Amino acid sequence: MSSTMTPIYLDWIGPFKLDCGEVPDRDEFTNSATAWGVYQIYGSHPVYGPKVLLYIGKAWEQNFGTRLNQHGLADWTSDRGNLEIYLGRMLVSGDEKLSDSEWALQISAAEKLLIYAHSPALNSMNVHQLPTDVAQYHVLNYGCYAQLMEEVSGQRWDSACIEKVSSYKLYKYGK
Repeated sequence: MSSTMTPIYLDWIGPFKLDCGEVPDRDEFTNSATAWGVYQIYGSHPVYGPKVLLYIGKAWEQNFGTRLNQHGLADWTSDRGNLEIYLGRMLVSGDEKLSDSEWALQISAAEKLLIYAHSPALNSMNVHQLPTDVAQYHVLNYGCYAQLMEEVSGQRWDSACIEKVSSYKLYKYGK
């Protein structure tokens, strides 16, 4: 179990409504400096119903617009006029600068943790088993994060932490 947690702060914007699965040509999706990060897709699912979390993904080494267009969103549901996208971009304090490799590591950890914690209907990776490389991360969601939990900690599901906690006893107040 890691004793030091690395916080990842995500600022979410949205929802952006898709017109028949087409990603809008907007600055939020295409600006080379700020259109990178994690995204959520909501829509109808034949089993889970309307307005459910369908997918969580990341845009890395390409902007949100390019990545989302690769999905072929128009084919995801017969109710494609009601697809909604939320974009999560990483926040840093002041003049903090992350190396490209550290940013990629953190955004990948955030994506993995969010997928594991929320089990989106159309994700297949990172849904049933916690990836081993995310135990030290703590994702904090701000802004319009839709149906996501406010916080997701890798330590919550880390096997070493679970094993340690399983040996704990109930605290007896006043004893």
